[in-house]
Amino acid sequence: MSSNKNTIPNNINNSNSFVNVLVLWASRTLIFCSLLQCIFFFDSNNFIAVLTINISFYILIITTLKQSFFKNFPLSIFLIIGFFLTQLYLPLIFTLLEGNPVVFNLKLSNEVFLHSFLILITLIISHYVYRQFSYLHKNKLRNILLRFDFFTPPSDTQIWIIGLIGVFATFYVYIYAKSALKLTGGSFDKFIESLINFAYAPYFIGIGIIYGRNEKINNNYLIKISVYTIIIFLVSVARNSRGAFMFGFTSLAYSYILCIGLGIKKANFFNKKNIILLIMSFWLIIGPISDLSTAMVAVRNQRHEVSSFNLLEMTIKAYENKTLLQQFKNNKSGDDSGWDEYYLNNVLLSRFCNIKFNDASLIEASKLNFKIDKGFQDFSINRTIAILPTPILTLLGIDLNKNLINYSFGDYLFAKANYLGNDYSVIGVNRTGHISGTGMISFGWWYLLLLFIFIIPCYYIIDSCYINLKSTISNGFEPRISLCILLAINSVFIFLPSESVMTLPMFLTRGWIQMYILYYFIFKFSYFISFFIKK
Repeated sequence: MSSNKNTIPNNINNSNSFVNVLVLWASRTLIFCSLLQCIFFFDSNNFIAVLTINISFYILIITTLKQSFFKNFPLSIFLIIGFFLTQLYLPLIFTLLEGNPVVFNLKLSNEVFLHSFLILITLIISHYVYRQFSYLHKNKLRNILLRFDFFTPPSDTQIWIIGLIGVFATFYVYIYAKSALKLTGGSFDKFIESLINFAYAPYFIGIGIIYGRNEKINNNYLIKISVYTIIIFLVSVARNSRGAFMFGFTSLAYSYILCIGLGIKKANFFNKKNIILLIMSFWLIIGPISDLSTAMVAVRNQRHEVSSFNLLEMTIKAYENKTLLQQFKNNKSGDDSGWDEYYLNNVLLSRFCNIKFNDASLIEASKLNFKIDKGFQDFSINRTIAILPTPILTLLGIDLNKNLINYSFGDYLFAKANYLGNDYSVIGVNRTGHISGTGMISFGWWYLLLLFIFIIPCYYIIDSCYINLKSTISNGFEPRISLCILLAINSVFIFLPSESVMTLPMFLTRGWIQMYILYYFIFKFSYFISFFIKK
């Protein structure tokens, strides 16, 4: 028996709710760090940035970050929180920890924080409209997902099968075929590439209560997940991906936060076990993992020219050479072309909250006087159309050569801004663009309106993976999040910022459909295989 009634367990429906506690500690931390920023790095640009971050935070908590909203729309609010943290809140804290102002190495800092502020306001207003719609209309997509077993918890055997499918997909895409080096490609390669996120499935067993698993974990699981982590680690280094070997842990952390926020688990951060875990995690992030990430960046220019095994060997040698790592960290000049992505010394942290991408995109857009460029607008639209499978494009009579747009928004923006015309030698580096700079060149300030329009159905689709089911052990309801969206929870957290506002219609035309269909068939396939394994 199920229900879509928006009810939350009574144990967090009080003044000491997780969201209230989170806001309290976040506000204290923000005030403390803001004061230090203004004391040690007082100039007008830094002050404006700090002020913008504080105003953004208080607007967010007043309008959106409320327990009553979070219990009904946890995933869409998590998306907004992800944008706020990566683009505003965390940069202030992390730069301070490194002894730098929040505007460190930002050439257009006022514009950077203006765009981030306006994007956040757009997200908040659009979420208000979405909530009003949701109060009047039931989420029919959620009911469809319920009927197709999206909220049925897979067995542990299924989870391991799903994870191994993801590992094999990762091996094929990054090591065998290397098709992920292309932004567009063959249908088969792109299908295999879409299976990569499944590699992180086994990590969710440890917090399976969020998708309906009620059994306790045992030592056997801990042994298997340790071996599995080593495999993921080696494959990630061989594919030269800084974030890949961390996604399993960040997925687990995000899911744990959602568990606490929804009342599925009790918040008990300040116990001995968690404090030790926090200290160890902090040491790993600023020490070994940071050095490994730096080593991976140091050898990444060779990833197109050597085998994955040789790349792994080169990475290990670079990691062992501490002098080389320090020299690389001290090199802050960007690449030879003038494109600069340097913001944080810790390259792992910069992977998750580097607002220099925003600055770099706005710098290139400023060279075009922030005016709409018809060529770039066409490129943005064609990239959106190109996300559709070739057979569908043929059926629709659309003649589009995907090879002509087989590069990133950042690459094309850089080429346009520097008047390089048909000089494609600068294209193919995969520079990471940002929604602000690419948005201004594609659509001007209208990109914010497009963001408003496109993000509302994205909220709807993401929240469809959350439901309140009637509890089998009590008279109330228990929140449950589909494993389907948990496997993509990292993508939800960093859904914005994106390279372009057009990545939203890409998600709406293919991304979510592909995600749901793939999960359904992988879920059924793993059930079929696990049935024979048990026999």
